[in-house]
Amino acid sequence: MKILTPGHKYVLQNVESPLVGQTIQFHEQKLEVGSIKSRSGQPLAQPKVVTVNDGCSTEEALVACGHRLEFMNANSPNPYVFLAAHHVSLALSMLNEAANAQRQAAEQK
Repeated sequence: MKILTPGHKYVLQNVESPLVGQTIQFHEQKLEVGSIKSRSGQPLAQPKVVTVNDGCSTEEALVACGHRLEFMNANSPNPYVFLAAHHVSLALSMLNEAANAQRQAAEQK
């Protein structure tokens, strides 16, 4: 694996052609602060979130990995592959729980 943009863009090595890879791009956003400032130096506009690069979510990548592991286990049952699929499913559940908690916290503000 080659990291192009930490946390956002990676090249995954191919199995049969290791010099060639598959790029995975995760959704990338940043907080943009306005350039117009008051006399005290504070930005006049509220910061806003802007998309730097569109891409998939972590959850979407985990769904694909989980599906791949389930496919592998169905074709050649293996307790380690089964457990790996279970843990990917658990990771996805935890991320969804975190997103729900964050959404509820934002609604209470």
